[in-house]
Amino acid sequence: MPYRTQAVLQDWLDEFRAEGHEIHAHVALQDGSDGRDTGLVIVRLVNATTEMFMQPIAPGDYHWEITLQARPHDSVIAPDQLDELSAELQRAADLCRFLQEKSAQHDREAESERRPSGSS
Repeated sequence: MPYRTQAVLQDWLDEFRAEGHEIHAHVALQDGSDGRDTGLVIVRLVNATTEMFMQPIAPGDYHWEITLQARPHDSVIAPDQLDELSAELQRAADLCRFLQEKSAQHDREAESERRPSGSS
């Protein structure tokens, strides 16, 4: 059962931001192969002409991947802009790790709820 709906991912993104992380991201509705809402996290880079999106590697897997979309043309930037882009990419990596941790936590909690009382 998919649990990473648009609403759940938005809650996780809001939590990430509440921890003090500034990131230009939003959660879009994505239909899974079975037609259910699986959510998709889209990050817009301010210092590059591309977007990236984050999603689980596979259904039921807590590991996430980042897809950098192709740029329509070469980017020419100054050293300071490259520093800022580097910081943006680091925040995106941090967000992806955060989403993995939230997914793994959800999986652990779901597993402990499925276990009968008294088993370990």
